[in-house]
Amino acid sequence: TDILEPNGNGTFSLDIYPQQPKDSKIRFSQATKYPNAFSFKIPSEIISIWRKNKNYSKAALEIAGMNITLWAYDKYIQKESWANISPRSIIKNFKDGSTWDFDTLSTNHLDHPYHGAIHYSIARSNEFNFYESAIYSLLGSFMWEFILETRGTKNNPPSTNDLIMNTLGGATLGEALFRMADLVIDESSRGFERVLRESFAILINPAYGFRLFSGEAFKRGNSPEKHYYNLKLPFGVYKNSLTNKLSLLIAADLEYRDFFKKESSEINPYDWFSFDFRLG
Repeated sequence: TDILEPNGNGTFSLDIYPQQPKDSKIRFSQATKYPNAFSFKIPSEIISIWRKNKNYSKAALEIAGMNITLWAYDKYIQKESWANISPRSIIKNFKDGSTWDFDTLSTNHLDHPYHGAIHYSIARSNEFNFYESAIYSLLGSFMWEFILETRGTKNNPPSTNDLIMNTLGGATLGEALFRMADLVIDESSRGFERVLRESFAILINPAYGFRLFSGEAFKRGNSPEKHYYNLKLPFGVYKNSLTNKLSLLIAADLEYRDFFKKESSEINPYDWFSFDFRLG
């Protein structure tokens, strides 16, 4: 729990706290330049402000758990030959090293960046910054390539370009997915609204599913820090020129930005981006 400490001018700064904890704090000042030296605002309820710390082991276990779950699906449901790993296959992967693969465009430039984005988002949700989360994404990819894959009948050795795309592509996509899902989460909500918010966050970013196992999805917390955005959800029907049939269109257009930040020096990476989704 954080304890407010006075600044040099005798005031207590609340700028680092989200709005609801700000409103609940008793505000006062000892500075002579303020006419109301002791003005009090009585809180409607007492709110504890919990500052989360980086959790190295939790992030590592969640990434490993996700990799193992995906590997088990490929091995026992999909019956993929490259998932038949053994101590011998792992040793061989480390001994022979990685190569440059020639998989399909969708595999190398969609599947692997998305896989890396989940690794990245898991680390971000455990309070790591952009660069630290990218390292976790690299380590998660390294585990997948060297431990959870074998050459099998499809000759699937560890891939250099997969490591690159999982890390760089994962960080690029993962930061956007992390911020979009974070817009939905409100730990001060309850009941059906809380269920709806947690479910929608998982739909946007599956990494948030680990909140169910850790219990964070059920804990009462503080209101989220406000961030401005513009969301449109158009839908309707259109006529397909190829089939001459009517088709349903569902879309989502998100502009994530803070409109009060006008100067380029005030805008940080990912403070402003757009996301467009079309189905139909």
